[in-house]
Amino acid sequence: MAFHTQTLIPLMGPYPQIFKGTITRSGLPLEFSTNYTQHSSGDPVWRIGFEPVGAHSGTERDLYNQVAMSELFTRLKELGLAGYNTTLFEHFIARHTCKAMGTDFGRLFNESIEPLRDSMGDLSAFNVIDEYMEQTDGYSNFAFLSWDCVAPANSTNIVTWSKMEEIWTLGGRLSGETTMRGLGYLKRLWQLTQIRDGCRAFTGRFDNGTDSTPTPLVWNYEMRPGSPEPLSKVYFPIHGGSDLTIVRGLATFFEEIGLVEQGRSYEQNPERDLSKTACLTSWISFAYTEKTGVYLSVYYHSSSDYPWTDKEE
Repeated sequence: MAFHTQTLIPLMGPYPQIFKGTITRSGLPLEFSTNYTQHSSGDPVWRIGFEPVGAHSGTERDLYNQVAMSELFTRLKELGLAGYNTTLFEHFIARHTCKAMGTDFGRLFNESIEPLRDSMGDLSAFNVIDEYMEQTDGYSNFAFLSWDCVAPANSTNIVTWSKMEEIWTLGGRLSGETTMRGLGYLKRLWQLTQIRDGCRAFTGRFDNGTDSTPTPLVWNYEMRPGSPEPLSKVYFPIHGGSDLTIVRGLATFFEEIGLVEQGRSYEQNPERDLSKTACLTSWISFAYTEKTGVYLSVYYHSSSDYPWTDKEE
């Protein structure tokens, strides 16, 4: 609680909100989520994701919101967190300035990864991802890299992009038993949550209740040093769909994979009628490994301000 109040809250920006963060569809720079692991006997893990924001974020004094981000990293360093390391942050930030000079995304990613091979060891998983991305023209201005603030040898690097179709196996490049078992669970979750088929022409704009824009399908490919294959993770685009349908689909899925208690208690929201709302749930992320089994997180609209009230039936 001390970490939340002393480190996070001071960097959540002024209220009412002025600067729109990029981590949520509404532009809110804060997002709560719950993580469920099939092979865990413990309770779900509640998580807070946020984009640090300052009084000058988005203005000429901090056009790209770099000041608040740097301040957060400084505060984290002062806490003396075990294993905390900003090497990758400094590495990628320095290179991503090339985008402003018109460098192609695929080339930028390759040039960013290449210098890390000596310090991180085998990164052959990136070669698999890069081949697939180039073949499918997957690199775009919505693609990005993320990383952990730990020593490079202990890090994971993630390439994310929007896709309109379900590509769990990187076009057949991943076909092992674990991959296919995860695909089976993934298809079942897709059916239960009734994700709508069709084109979603995402424009990059926020959904503020009056200027709605479709939510895309997003995939992560996680690379670990020494692993020849990446780990696929998909984010279901549930923002704008019936919250009641999503919640009931998740509840059934939890029971089917053995999380019976979580499934039976999941449909609880005393403040709003879920049959009328469509934006309380934002994303469902899904991954699968032999160790964890199904690894699933649900992301929520995380403010009492709800700009979509007029859309409730």
